[in-house]
Amino acid sequence: MLKALIKKQFTEIFRSFFIDQKKNTARSKGATVAFFILFALLMVIAFGITFGSMALLICEPLVSAGYNWMYFMFATLTATIFGVFGSAFNTAQSLYLANDNDFLLSMPIPVSRIMLSRLIGVYIMGAIYSGFIYIPAAVVYWIFADHSVLTVISGLLMFIVITFFVLALSCLLGWVVAKVMVKLKNNGILTAILAILLFAVFYFFYGRMTSMAMSIISNADSINSSVGNGPLHIIGNAPTGDYVSLLIVALVVAVICALVWLLLSKTFIGITTVTNDVRNSKYTNHDIVSRSVPSSLLSREFKSLTSNSLYMLNGSLSSVILVVMGIAVLVAGFTAINDIRSFLSITPFPASILALFAALIISLISGLNMTIVPSISLEGKNFWILRTMPIKAEEIIKAKVKMQLILTMIPTLFCALCFLPLLIGSGAEPGYIVFVFLIPLSYNILCVLFGLMLGIKFANLNWVNMAVPIKQSGAVTIYTLTMMFAPILFGAGAIFLSISIGLLPVLLIVLAIFIILSVILFVWLKKRGMKAFEELSC
Repeated sequence: MLKALIKKQFTEIFRSFFIDQKKNTARSKGATVAFFILFALLMVIAFGITFGSMALLICEPLVSAGYNWMYFMFATLTATIFGVFGSAFNTAQSLYLANDNDFLLSMPIPVSRIMLSRLIGVYIMGAIYSGFIYIPAAVVYWIFADHSVLTVISGLLMFIVITFFVLALSCLLGWVVAKVMVKLKNNGILTAILAILLFAVFYFFYGRMTSMAMSIISNADSINSSVGNGPLHIIGNAPTGDYVSLLIVALVVAVICALVWLLLSKTFIGITTVTNDVRNSKYTNHDIVSRSVPSSLLSREFKSLTSNSLYMLNGSLSSVILVVMGIAVLVAGFTAINDIRSFLSITPFPASILALFAALIISLISGLNMTIVPSISLEGKNFWILRTMPIKAEEIIKAKVKMQLILTMIPTLFCALCFLPLLIGSGAEPGYIVFVFLIPLSYNILCVLFGLMLGIKFANLNWVNMAVPIKQSGAVTIYTLTMMFAPILFGAGAIFLSISIGLLPVLLIVLAIFIILSVILFVWLKKRGMKAFEELSC
């Protein structure tokens, strides 16, 4: 039974690798292996190179100064933080709040086995996130500092210890998140605010990693004297071949894991089976307000969004980022005008090039909003109820499209307006500034049509864990990677072309490309997309 539960959990995590969601059939072994290889390559490119470069930056200075332990202390702590924050909310959803918890608990399966299978899924996600940091750092150390067999073995063993420590901390943080989400089951907005605060703390440290690394190098002697032979020194020594330190760290982590297991054993059933308090309410006579079908469907979409913190965080967080960035640009822009003018004076580009940069930055951030992508899959087993109502399929689709456009276009316009003082003060011409509005808005339309296409083609109505359609589907992966790199590629090509043909033709070309792609997607959705949507079934 445990083997079956583990297999089920593993399949849920990597469902898009095992299941062709368009045909709802199992992929061939070759296709599954190819998907895993592609995923590994993408992770190596996206994270391995980044953190490997940072490891190269600090490895040689610290090792040459004899502070090998400090190098691994920095790598270990960073990997732990990244692993915990990367999987905390996924832990709450997959461990405590999975949709099939009640079903599994109703079966003659020991609770410990259900917990263990869930924890293995949490362990895999935590190991992936922490591995992004630790593995590149360890490989750099083995290549450029010490590649002896004992050091490699101790480094690998330390990674295993780190993954279990990340598991314990993820479970603790996930436990807190689950408690909050249960208490606020009908108020996902407050839960999302809590999550945003946690992510803000995480990205604050993430953004300061380079400066922290340089600070460690410049203050290595003082850090060494202040740390002494304490816990941090032991943690840093463990991967360098000091097996006494490795044993101490492993024993401490084993004790922490045992305590966390005890906590989960005592609270698992209590959280997974909790129900909202039933309170008496006094009837108040009031008129019933009727709504049109489009208004009712749009309201339904927003209620679905605001009742699910995971959906809000992954689908509309960019709206918050756009507002914050707009305010930051508005506040700091006036002091940066002179510096920008001085910089532009030594480049071959006109001041209006800032309009292109602003348009592409706003497009990049706004494009990461993706409520449209999982919205169809989130209908789940209730999809048939919606389809049996006397509502046209087009009305259902329009409501989902409208929600993303509202969530994205309003913050996009606000952010573009906040760029105006900076652009005008830097000398950008009004004819170019208008593209700061046109390009991001046209890109928003392109994104929602592209996301809708992916949402239909990769629709998965048979999910068990809500994190699957929101975070772990093939549609979300393709959309995120495409929307992340497309503005960067367009920007690089636009800057190159602007040197030879001028800035205005380049801006017009970028706008035209977005419009043409949008028209192509609209035609596909109108002819084939709606037919595919109507043929969906649970």
